[in-house]
Amino acid sequence: MTGYARPPEGNPEPASSPLDDPEWLARARRYRRDRLRWLLADLALDLAAGGLALALRLPVITQERVARRLSAGPVAEACAIASYAAGAWLLGLPSRAWRDLVLEHRYGLSTQRGRSWLADQLKALALSLPVETLIGQGVLAAIRRWPRRWWLALSLATAPLAALFSFLFPVVVAPRFNRYRPLEDEALAARLRDQAAAAGIQVSEILVTDLSRRTRKANAFFAGLGRTRRIVLGDTLLDEFAPDEIVVILAHELGHQAHRDLWRLILASTAQVTLTIWLAQRLAERATRYHGRRIGLTRLDRPAALPLIAWLAALAGLALAPAANAFSRRIERQADRFALELTGDAGAFIRAMQRLAVQNLSDPEPPRLERWLFSSHPSIAERVAAARQFARQRRLS
Repeated sequence: MTGYARPPEGNPEPASSPLDDPEWLARARRYRRDRLRWLLADLALDLAAGGLALALRLPVITQERVARRLSAGPVAEACAIASYAAGAWLLGLPSRAWRDLVLEHRYGLSTQRGRSWLADQLKALALSLPVETLIGQGVLAAIRRWPRRWWLALSLATAPLAALFSFLFPVVVAPRFNRYRPLEDEALAARLRDQAAAAGIQVSEILVTDLSRRTRKANAFFAGLGRTRRIVLGDTLLDEFAPDEIVVILAHELGHQAHRDLWRLILASTAQVTLTIWLAQRLAERATRYHGRRIGLTRLDRPAALPLIAWLAALAGLALAPAANAFSRRIERQADRFALELTGDAGAFIRAMQRLAVQNLSDPEPPRLERWLFSSHPSIAERVAAARQFARQRRLS
């Protein structure tokens, strides 16, 4: 991290930006390039491994072996689906290990060691495996019930399932990975509650979570729906950011709440899933029609067809990702504008964005194509420029 001194609270942005440090900027760009190389390699290896598994008929072989041991039926189907999910998890384990235990440590961003990391991975598997198995059985049930319209049935289930997950995540999933405690700084807590009230947002709790047990990166977010909705501050944010910077970051999160962005994202993801599954169905039908004998699949209502559907859905999802990211960036810009209007403190917003970039080692301005393909948020440079424009408009008004 550069020597970015914390300015007195309430001051405008400093004359010099910490992002102008050439040494830091070169390091941030190296990190971005290394992350991009990892991402592209991970995607390529996943797709290649999935295609090879299908070509070698591994899903069919797995299903047949499970059926011989357990006899055909719902239990055998569930075990076959669980085997596919566990196999995908195991296949991706080396790539995730390199990212988390090599790349993040190389740049001084991770605080987690191998044993703790593996424990997290195993907990994630234990939580996801039953869910993925049930979803797989639901997909098969839909295919059997509506052979030509199963894509529509699955799409209609997307929104309620996403809403249920959002409701349960803060109370069921998150506590398995992090500890949470009430914010002890009563003055800051009162300030955040007052700000939420001014925005017309009711929150049940303001909590601090121990992000520092895994990372040095800073984060803050709203979690949950209805009664489970709460503000969550990473301890890495609380320790390194000034109160006015925390306030403006939370104002951004309040913007998401005020604009009902969770529901907008759920609806957008439902549209994306609808198109993805529709494309996957069409492609899977053609694959079984023209190449079914080669891959051992002539029907889609068998567990062995699920890896094919998932592989084709991943291809379709990659094609649709830029549109989804563009929508996400639009939502983030609106939340930034909300934060600026709510707080009226462009200086704190700019300092917060700069400090986030420094602490998270974020390249302030990645290449345009890379942003278009992969970025769910505007670049730091774009967000700072928008805040400066807001400040100029306020001075002129």
